[in-house]
Amino acid sequence: MHHLARMLPIGDALYIMLTADRVSPEDALRMGLIREILEPDALLPRAVEIAEMIAANAPLAVEGTKFMAQQWRQLQIDESYRVGQWVSRTVLNSEDAKEGPRAFVEKRPPNWTGR
Repeated sequence: MHHLARMLPIGDALYIMLTADRVSPEDALRMGLIREILEPDALLPRAVEIAEMIAANAPLAVEGTKFMAQQWRQLQIDESYRVGQWVSRTVLNSEDAKEGPRAFVEKRPPNWTGR
């Protein structure tokens, strides 16, 4: 419940926690609990599509983004800002940060190394 209370507007969180009412797919979408509503046979192809989009990005940038998304929920704003600067510097000073623009200019897919 802790995460629910942090993720949702207080009215939605309290309603779910106090009533234990089922959440419809449409309400889950409205609240931001889910990203989209799919038919069962479309779920796996969509998951693969999203995974491929993520995998096409630089690994350090993906890792840094995931890390910061978790930190923003837990840290005070000033701490979050300092940690965000550190993550940004780490990513921007990486070999992958140079590879992205180089690949763009050369009109080819980037060859990410994770360094």
